[in-house]
This record gives sequence, structure tokens and C-alpha cells, in this order.
Amino acid sequence: MGQQPRPAKVQEALRPYQSALKDLPAMGPDIVGVLVTHGRAIVCLDVFASHDLLLKLWPKLLQSYTTEAAAGRAQGTVTLEEAQRFLVEVRAAQRTPGTTDGAGSAVKIRTERLSGSALLDGEVVVHLDAFPTAANVPAASPGGMDLNERRRDRLGR
Repeated sequence: MGQQPRPAKVQEALRPYQSALKDLPAMGPDIVGVLVTHGRAIVCLDVFASHDLLLKLWPKLLQSYTTEAAAGRAQGTVTLEEAQRFLVEVRAAQRTPGTTDGAGSAVKIRTERLSGSALLDGEVVVHLDAFPTAANVPAASPGGMDLNERRRDRLGR
């Protein structure tokens, strides 16, 4: 099950965002993740085990991120302090065993303000994602999809 081709008008709207961000992971070999924002809303956090894995998945991720951005205009920005608070909350989140279809093990993470998951290979985090819960997404945010829809859309699954 792959992503549906996007109409030319949508692709045209996405082009400026994709052009501006296409080389973001290549800005440094230590970059292994992104905190995606849209206006005053944190959209998601994606962290990978390695820079190479982020580079491999970046085209699909960027397509998903820019689709959300093009869905509507947003006012304001997320401050550095707000971003840092989100990261601290991810680190402190309650962890419970999850399920995975493939190799490794899964962990669900949750607080009152966010939820997500991590795929582990032994003690190594292969991929971690986190999203604000619906109650913590500003009304002007384009994030109308639930957590699983956003994951599927981002990774083309």
C-alpha cells in the first residue's frame, strides 16, 4: 500500500517548502532527527538511530511534513523553550510495551500532552516518534489526522 500520487496543483503548492528543506539532514553528520512545527504548533518529533537512516527516509518524511504545512496558513512560531519542553517531556514520558510487525521490540510513550512510540533493536532506538495529543494541538493547526494516520502518511505505510 503506497501513497497516492498527488495532483499537480498540490505538488506545486508543496514545491517551495520541499525546496527550502530538502537538504536539511545534510547540514551535519550528527543530525539524526527533526522536531517539526507549523506556526505555533509542534507537529511531531522523529528521531532515528543514525544519520544514514534519516537520510534514507527523508524524502518520504519531507513529503508528509510539507503536505501538512501546505494544508493551511499558520501564524507565529514555536519558541526554543517550547521545543525544549517538548523534548524533555518525551524523555520523561511513561513507557509501556508495544507491538511491532517486524524485528525488534516496540515501546509506547505517553504523557497528558503527547504520545508516540519507539522501535528498539536491543537497547538501541531505531526510530522514535512523538506527537502532541489532540487536546494540545492549537485549533489553527492542520493536524486533523489521528496518530496512526499521521504515522502511515509520513512513512508511506
